[in-house]
Amino acid sequence: MESETLEQLKWRKEFDSWPESKLRMFSEPSTTSIGYDAHKSFARAVLAEREAAKRDEREEKTLRVAKRANVIAAIAAVAAVAAVVIAWSK
Repeated sequence: MESETLEQLKWRKEFDSWPESKLRMFSEPSTTSIGYDAHKSFARAVLAEREAAKRDEREEKTLRVAKRANVIAAIAAVAAVAAVVIAWSK
């Protein structure tokens, strides 16, 4: 995001103290007002940032699990080859 104004910094501090559910409800478009609401628009941007951060964290976790699974599979393959070699040598 580009550099934030003082007002946006104030809003970010406010939003950081809110639970996600409250921020989601606040960022929803209002049926009672017409026009552009910068506060709500910024809330949507903050929500998008949070979602991107969560997605990145999930992807990192998935990658770590996949790497561990590959190591386990490689060890199992070596053990299987060793078992076949030992069985044939008898």
